Amino acid sequence: MLTKPLRMKRNSQFNYTFKTGKYLQKDCLAIVTNKKRYRDQKIGIVVNKKIGNSVTRNRTKRLLREAIRSNLEFIKKDIDIILVARIGIEQWDYAKINSCLKELLKKSNVLIV
Repeated sequence: MLTKPLRMKRNSQFNYTFKTGKYLQKDCLAIVTNKKRYRDQKIGIVVNKKIGNSVTRNRTKRLLREAIRSNLEFIKKDIDIILVARIGIEQWDYAKINSCLKELLKKSNVLIV
């Protein structure tokens, strides 16, 4: 679970990051990164209704939250991130989601290495 200061909640925060951020996609996962606008780093997760019923969407969100939480110590603190789930991700397991997320984070130069 992400702590409260890390969660992106407001529509204005999502809109700003989507408009001004850098978008990368790999398979069924996309990432939008942007320099942080607020005092704290914000991380948001977007899962479209086309992915499945509410049980499937919530499971996908839990897997994405866990993947980002396990990699949080390696992520730069001055960047806001939105994870966007694409159709087909509902069939992935945690290991595949985590490896895809790591690749996207490396491509977007967000990881501290």
